[in-house]
Amino acid sequence: MANSDPNNYSYSWFSGQIDDARIYNRALTSGEVKDLYISTNQRQTGDCVDSNGIYNPLTKRYKDTDGDGYSDGTMTQQCGQPAGYQLAANLTALA
Repeated sequence: MANSDPNNYSYSWFSGQIDDARIYNRALTSGEVKDLYISTNQRQTGDCVDSNGIYNPLTKRYKDTDGDGYSDGTMTQQCGQPAGYQLAANLTALA
């Protein structure tokens, strides 16, 4: 990564650390970017955001391991979103 100032022609290398790099095959919606930002900060701090319906510790998340939009009804309640689980609003159907 080089200097981002277009008027500065001297280059310097990024000297920090990148702790979360992701590549997507599509543009993310603003809601997805916001959810990623919040979920990443939640993992780092370990805190729940009780006033946020997406990251409330009592938020129900349903298992959709294969990502097809259908759940077998297996549910968990926790602050962060575990892999293979989705909010009901993001699913086509619950069993």
